[in-house]
Amino acid sequence: VSTSQMKLDVLSLSQHHYDANTVPVLSIFNWVYNHGRYLRQSIDSILQQRTNFPVEIIVHDDASTDGGAEIIRDYERRFPGLFRNVLHSVNQHSQGKCLVAPLLARPRGNFVALTHGDDYWTSPDKLQRQVDLLLADSSACGCFHAADDVNEISDVSTPGFWRPPGRRSGYGIDDLFKVGNFTTTASVVYRVSCLPPSFDRFHGVTHGDFLLLMHALTHGPMLYIDEVMSAYRRHPGGIHTSTYGVVSALKALHALIEGAAAMNLQHHPGYLDSVRWRLSEAMEAQSYQRSELESLRAQLQHVSEKYDAFRQTTSVS
Repeated sequence: VSTSQMKLDVLSLSQHHYDANTVPVLSIFNWVYNHGRYLRQSIDSILQQRTNFPVEIIVHDDASTDGGAEIIRDYERRFPGLFRNVLHSVNQHSQGKCLVAPLLARPRGNFVALTHGDDYWTSPDKLQRQVDLLLADSSACGCFHAADDVNEISDVSTPGFWRPPGRRSGYGIDDLFKVGNFTTTASVVYRVSCLPPSFDRFHGVTHGDFLLLMHALTHGPMLYIDEVMSAYRRHPGGIHTSTYGVVSALKALHALIEGAAAMNLQHHPGYLDSVRWRLSEAMEAQSYQRSELESLRAQLQHVSEKYDAFRQTTSVS
């Protein structure tokens, strides 16, 4: 029995000690860019995971300017042998490079868990439960679960907000066209054999995580655990949470169209209906925001007229 096949005692990752010959069963991939404010909470939630299998942690920092690299190096020093990080000195996203691409070259495990530096896991048994399900069902491409929505923009958080419609035990490619992306990144564990053999299709793709899900679903269903085990954080600096309305709707439409084109899925029976739905959503959002702007314009005009009237009747000494 190889080291990678041996079951370990169920301990938190911070308590596991691996030798140089240990091959991980699961690789954790954490994307980071200027998440310094949240990064320790994100990494600590990873280290609190309790597993009976070996794990490696790969933190991918895209040249953060807020001290994120120093935080990551601190964890490397404190937990030798657990981290295999990628710390860029030049921002890759600004050069048009897809940040999903390094995913294939780095992980050594049979499974990959994803998260971002501003999100965090809330259940210490998350990874163990997901891997156990995937080991029991070889037809599944991955496993995801429900998540809380932590909104720092509105200061209103919603427990269990991120749940797929129907709360079924599994979801497939048809569901992706019917309802859009039904996962949050930090909730997913993929089977590595269901990931692309290369990431050539990802070059120039804006929504790499959506394309990753779309590709995996062509290999089998995604299992679902109807229990909250992570938190999705919205904050002003977030890539996907700093926009709303028509911009958000157009991003979803863009992800769908570019993903289907990259995967040659434009002929899927649900594709055109999905495009129409997303386009209608964007048009409705545009109409709503236009009325909002018109209302604001009218209010500004009213205030301006009041101010002009006040100036005309008031002498300035």
